[in-house]
Amino acid sequence: MIRGRRYIKTLTAIFAAAMLLMFLAGCGKSRDVATSWNITETTNLDKLTVELGGVITGPEGKSVTMTVDGVETGIVPGTYEGSIVLTLTDSNIVKFSDTLIHPFRQALYLDETGVVAAKSVLPAAGAYALSNNVLTGVNITSKGENFNGIFAAGGAYTVKDAVIDFTGNGANDFAGYGAAIMSTGEGTTLVVDGAKVKTQGAVRTAALADKSSNLIVKNSDLQAMNGVLPADYVSNVSPGDMKDVPWMLGLSGNCRATNLLGNNTTATYINSSIAAEGWGVLSIDNGQNTKLTAINSKISITGVSGYGTYAIGNSTNAFYGCEFKVADYAAINRGGNVIFAASTPETVAQLNTELKLGLTDSELSSIAQTKTTINSDRFAVMWHGQGNVKVMDDTIINTKKAVFLDKGQTADISVDGSKGAQLNSESGVIIQIIDDDDPGPVTVDGKMANKGVYKETTEPAVKAKDFNVAAVNSSDVTATFSNITLKGDFYNATRGG
Repeated sequence: MIRGRRYIKTLTAIFAAAMLLMFLAGCGKSRDVATSWNITETTNLDKLTVELGGVITGPEGKSVTMTVDGVETGIVPGTYEGSIVLTLTDSNIVKFSDTLIHPFRQALYLDETGVVAAKSVLPAAGAYALSNNVLTGVNITSKGENFNGIFAAGGAYTVKDAVIDFTGNGANDFAGYGAAIMSTGEGTTLVVDGAKVKTQGAVRTAALADKSSNLIVKNSDLQAMNGVLPADYVSNVSPGDMKDVPWMLGLSGNCRATNLLGNNTTATYINSSIAAEGWGVLSIDNGQNTKLTAINSKISITGVSGYGTYAIGNSTNAFYGCEFKVADYAAINRGGNVIFAASTPETVAQLNTELKLGLTDSELSSIAQTKTTINSDRFAVMWHGQGNVKVMDDTIINTKKAVFLDKGQTADISVDGSKGAQLNSESGVIIQIIDDDDPGPVTVDGKMANKGVYKETTEPAVKAKDFNVAAVNSSDVTATFSNITLKGDFYNATRGG
């Protein structure tokens, strides 16, 4: 009996100790961070409280990202409960300039070897799988700031049916810091097929291509909405610091849906819907000789202000069978070449080869020949820099104001109506030429702030003695219209010079 009682007491003690250990283990999954906590490995918690002034860091050369139930949250003061993972990843440092060096964090980092786990925040990636260079099951939600979704920096991959939902600001859409989808580097090809991407935040780009990469987006829906700018932000046009559209363009908004950067970079959108609440939909910036192409796609401004595409740096912005619905301009030209035409089978087949789109015969045959239609609440094309525009095939342009607005810039306009192209201006103006009303920025604390004020001259116009209006001049706006009936006026209100 005595032995039996002792045995029972021993079992009771062991059970009590086990329960205590389990309780302590449960308590070990809870953490209160009041000052600084340096983690040395990926850490799982059930509850985390970050007090005001509390920070969580990792070893040198590492980044820390927090997810709660698979959602990237940022690490800000508050109490979090659920499946909390503090993921340590190798740093992905992207240098934009000497003063702008960004520590990228991304759900999935791809290079020529595949998914690089050491640089990927895998708890934020969803139930992804990579097989034969096809990535499936991607589901990324971010409620923090400056977090990237898919970052492709090498290799050739297809991403199928990805779902990405980002809320919160990015930091630099000249570098892709905070973009949902990004390709970068010569030799990188990223095909995005069937994606649904939604972002809401200042410079929180939905898709971005950089540094000679080839980005192909097809059968996808991309939407970008404005965010709330930091309280201390001063509107400026300094590359990398600019987080809203220059007001001198007559626009508002703080998020471009897409951006195309670097030299010889290519981005193509096929059978897709791309929309921005403000600023711009298909933008190009900070590069040379880029190619931006859209085929049978919808390009929309959903808010009260914005453009469809921006051409700069000898870019080619070409639209075949596309539908524009914009508040201000279908295109802004500052040194590029813009084409509006139909998606004929011959043209699409040629683009498939030239742009290395990789479309199969079945995909090519499924692209129906469609005309381009532009509906703008203001203008179709605005120049604030030299550039060319071609309107071809059965393209239809409908504007409430002038079809073409040139702000004192050299331009070449070609409209061929032999296949039914139309220019329809509600105001009855085909071309309006005015002086450039951009006052330029003012330097404030080393940044080019949008604080310039345009002052129209009050001096009477004086005829230039040596200017021959009958001759072709290098600074002219030259327009050629063929096989088309035009209804509207042409106004030249520039002083020249």
